[in-house]
Amino acid sequence: MSPSPWLAPAAFAAAYLATATLSHFLAHGAGHVARFWLPGGLFLGVLLLTEVRAWPRWVAAAAVGSLGFDLFIAHHDSLSSIAAIFCGNAAAAVIGAWTLRRFVVERPTLSTVRELAGWVVFPGLVATPFAATLGALATDDFESPTFVATWATWFISHA
Repeated sequence: MSPSPWLAPAAFAAAYLATATLSHFLAHGAGHVARFWLPGGLFLGVLLLTEVRAWPRWVAAAAVGSLGFDLFIAHHDSLSSIAAIFCGNAAAAVIGAWTLRRFVVERPTLSTVRELAGWVVFPGLVATPFAATLGALATDDFESPTFVATWATWFISHA
């Protein structure tokens, strides 16, 4: 009998929660946006190592880990803000992995300059601004005087 296809994603959810908690404490409890968002790199790596058809499992697992973090560590009380924050975080990983696999190489190994450049361009310069915008809009109003600072914090944490 083979292990459940949900066993590894369950372990990933726990790792997501643990790295989110670590990120929160590294940022000295910075609130909604951590300055070092370690789960983003973990999430991107998992997506790059798995088949695209399995991604919904991994996104669901990250959502569970993120929900646990938001409810028990960060103490966010609005489900709409929890969902919006997760969408920003998930966008960085999903868009980064998809664009890297679509435009550079299906299975990245970082063994060529082209792959390394693709790693910087697609997850870093394409997915990160999109995720930062979603995340900043989730935590701040676009017309707020602090929107640019919030956006920059999200960008830095996912870059």
